[in-house]
Amino acid sequence: MQCPFCKTVVGEGASVCTGCQAEILYRATFKELLVAFACGGLVTWFFTAVAFSYLFDTFSLPPRIQIIVVNIALVIPIFVGIKAALYVRKKNTKPRFFREFRTR
Repeated sequence: MQCPFCKTVVGEGASVCTGCQAEILYRATFKELLVAFACGGLVTWFFTAVAFSYLFDTFSLPPRIQIIVVNIALVIPIFVGIKAALYVRKKNTKPRFFREFRTR
């Protein structure tokens, strides 16, 4: 593979370009995983909240069942967020080069 910044040929499995010291990542960054988790969780939380508010308005549920339903509504977005983060992690398998540009 070739570094897009300095055009140096870099061997497979390398973590740093020998020509320009650009960092090479083969997976998603922590920030990308965090954004995927947050977006997946928030979107799911919104739709779950709308669905369960409709459920509570339409049907008269005993308080015990309402507590169980609310707990389920809180857990579902967490699982969807984790699934979204795992999808992003699995999808980003091509090597990517990151270089920090410093100005003096």
